[in-house]
Amino acid sequence: EGVTTSGEITLGVRDADDNEATPQVFTITVTPANDNSPVITSTPVTTATEDVAYTYTATATDADLPADTLTWSLSGQPAGMSMNPMTGESVTLSWTPGEGVTTSGEITLGVRDADNNEATPQIFTIAVTPVSDVLPEVDTGAVTSIGITTADGNGTIIAVGDSNINQHGVCWNRTGAPTLANNDDCTGEGPTGIGSFTSNMLQLLPYTSYFVQAYATNDAGPAYGGTVSFRTDPQAPEVSTLPVTNIGTTTAAGQGFFNVLGAPNPTAHGVCWNETGNPTLTDSDGCTNDGIALKDGDFTSNIKNLTPDTSYFIQAYATNIVDTVYGNQRTFKTEPKPPVVRTEIVTDITKNDAIGHGTIEDVGIPSLTEHGICWSKAPADPTVDNNLGKSELGAYNGSVPHQFESVIERLDPFVNYRVVAYAINSAGIEYGQIQPFQSNQDAISVGTEEVTNIDEETATGVGNISNLGIPPATQHGICWNTTGTPNIGDSRTRLG
Repeated sequence: EGVTTSGEITLGVRDADDNEATPQVFTITVTPANDNSPVITSTPVTTATEDVAYTYTATATDADLPADTLTWSLSGQPAGMSMNPMTGESVTLSWTPGEGVTTSGEITLGVRDADNNEATPQIFTIAVTPVSDVLPEVDTGAVTSIGITTADGNGTIIAVGDSNINQHGVCWNRTGAPTLANNDDCTGEGPTGIGSFTSNMLQLLPYTSYFVQAYATNDAGPAYGGTVSFRTDPQAPEVSTLPVTNIGTTTAAGQGFFNVLGAPNPTAHGVCWNETGNPTLTDSDGCTNDGIALKDGDFTSNIKNLTPDTSYFIQAYATNIVDTVYGNQRTFKTEPKPPVVRTEIVTDITKNDAIGHGTIEDVGIPSLTEHGICWSKAPADPTVDNNLGKSELGAYNGSVPHQFESVIERLDPFVNYRVVAYAINSAGIEYGQIQPFQSNQDAISVGTEEVTNIDEETATGVGNISNLGIPPATQHGICWNTTGTPNIGDSRTRLG
């Protein structure tokens, strides 16, 4: 096999007498027969990745003419490796390395032709690169140590997977199935091994339902332990009492401030007040209820039916399912109630005095310290501080209506005056309506003297004006008759 020439050959002959013929020198050229061995021409692929499909297409040639059919053989191959087809110039080896497989072992790939001539076999080993794709196994435990804004999440790592755990903890949210990618927050506790763990959940919302999952991650990714749920504890509200505003005689505006609204929202809030101190819902003169509170910050509550000129204690309050809480105590005092007085018509008018009248319809709170009448000449309106005269009748705390009167003195005759009733308490001075009046006229005083210069047809009448009067006389003279008691309807003189 494989000989292509004989090399130089010498053929000789001789007879009995040892006479030799001329030798023949020749060379035989050998024509090859069709029995060549095949040759594998491909290079094996010697690397693979765990859980990833591996292929190697092997090729071979045969020098026989015509070429023989090649038949392939495979031995030492790992479980699951296949070769297809089994004959031909090329075949493909297929294999998917399983979990934990790191090598194929020694594989022998052979091929032979129809004359059973075999190629030199390929002997190779496939090195498998491992891939971490087994997740940890985790279980989520019940949440413990539940508070208003904190709780403890619990979990157990049952198996670490095919690589070490690099982080573990719990995730939570309010919508369900929390994960590292869908959460309100997660804890991160770092590497660990098999066993139980606890993670502190912080900055939770009060009285809120949450979903929780324990988790652990390795090189393959995160694994979760199933969802549990819990609800944080309710939170009591916190309120402050602010200074009272818009203080009137019987009303005021109570002011409060929610430092913490609490959870759930307060079902009632407002202010309580009394006259003795520390007012509460069960010990007060009154409380407002402004219903459900929806936001923190300040609020106003309208107080009614207060007593004028009275000191009160006040506290803001709020109630939810946890408790009723109160703010700090403050004080305020209602405004005094002014009296109500009416000026009546002036009576008993003379030229120098008259009687002024008034009616107290409400003494106010506190009671009156003074009441009376004051007057002035028109057109000026009289007041307690600006008048021609004033009567002071002192305090009054009796029943109403209360009528009173006072002499209006030192008037000038025939003058227009204005008079008003007044009443005073700590709220101030209150006046009735103005009542105008006019003092009476001052009458003329005149006397008749003896008649003089009497003759047959004339005489001189004599008169004496002792008081000219107010207003002054517009006419004066003498009147006479023959019957007695003469008047201006009789004969008279007109002296202007």
